[in-house]
Amino acid sequence: MKLCKLSLIIILNISICSTLTAKDSLAEAFQNGELKGELKAWYWHRDNSQKYNANVTNFAIELGYKTDNFYGFYLGATFQANSTPWINNKAKELFIKEQYASGAILSEAYIGYNFYKTDIKIGRQYIDTPIASGSLTRIFKESFQGVTIQSNYLENTLLYAGYIDKFQGRTSATYDITDTGDAPKFHNSMTLGGASDKTYKFNNAWYAGMSNSSLQNLKISAAYGRINNVKFGVNKKYDLGIYYTELNYDLAINDVKLGFDFSYRGSNSDYEQYDGSLFDIRARFSFLNGISGLVATTTVSDKASVITGMGLGVSTYTFLPIRGPFIFSTQAGTDTYKFQLNYDFSKIGVQNLKTSAQYVTAKRKDNWKNNIDYDGYALTASYKIPKVQGLNLNLVLSSLDIKNKNLQKKTEIDEIWFKLGYKF
Repeated sequence: MKLCKLSLIIILNISICSTLTAKDSLAEAFQNGELKGELKAWYWHRDNSQKYNANVTNFAIELGYKTDNFYGFYLGATFQANSTPWINNKAKELFIKEQYASGAILSEAYIGYNFYKTDIKIGRQYIDTPIASGSLTRIFKESFQGVTIQSNYLENTLLYAGYIDKFQGRTSATYDITDTGDAPKFHNSMTLGGASDKTYKFNNAWYAGMSNSSLQNLKISAAYGRINNVKFGVNKKYDLGIYYTELNYDLAINDVKLGFDFSYRGSNSDYEQYDGSLFDIRARFSFLNGISGLVATTTVSDKASVITGMGLGVSTYTFLPIRGPFIFSTQAGTDTYKFQLNYDFSKIGVQNLKTSAQYVTAKRKDNWKNNIDYDGYALTASYKIPKVQGLNLNLVLSSLDIKNKNLQKKTEIDEIWFKLGYKF
């Protein structure tokens, strides 16, 4: 009885607070809603020494709308559509699970509720947390279906949790390699950071996490997730646990800003290949003259690789742009090192131009007799055109050499990305 009375009091208080900030009518909530989107024209070229070279051009649109609050409630939806004209058979094979996808999908369709600095969403939605995060780097952004909650009610503390029952990947082929060239759909199959770019069937998943910045200059974060009945083997299903902790420390010394990060990730499963752990360490620096950079290292247990999270948006400190972390930095027995130097040209009068040079080297020797070396670099540049608000240019040049010493085989992957986007 006491619990029922307490629940009624809480609901009443929420309703009163929501009414004070609610719009006068549902029509007004729609009229005052926010419409935003992006037009995208992307060109990619890849040269794979073990296959061939090919390119793909994408023309896409992302259009989203969110209503204003009505007694704390709101609605939202995001539509994605893409076309790949002029694509040849070689490009279809190379970009089958990345860019080769023509069609449209309603990636977000949710109802939300706000109260006491807390937000609840039910339905299709983009998710970005340390344990569940969709990849945003391909033409179709990954999305999830389920329930999420996020709260900043406690001072200096973020609490979040979620339940997922379906997932939308990058292309139709991420679910079924025989279903090629179409826009992705929602399935009970999900990509897993650290595994591969294909999806794995599952029943349902959940996660919960927190971060706290009560201590001066220090942020403490932790999260845990669980995916039930993941189909890793041909006929077997396994439960998979994912855990994460992180410490971030920032300080300023005169004109220099420094940052030190430590992260511990791991996955636990009866499927031995993904019953491992990894340590991430990173040092960051930035100067007032526009120069910044980092040095980072990742070490993975010799016995098994690590699943870093749900979706391909969860990464490590040492990933290389384009060739994601599941290529090397999350694999069993791998030690990875990354060096990065950035420059902001606004410090010398060229506004909105930023560049970065990144180098990664890794060696893999695990209990499964793998012996592989990786060496790669990436050069990136981004530019926001001042005279056309919302127009962005992005260029990425990347190269990765993979030397499999057991097979006496070397693979070279060179790639160029040119992205033109107009946000409104």
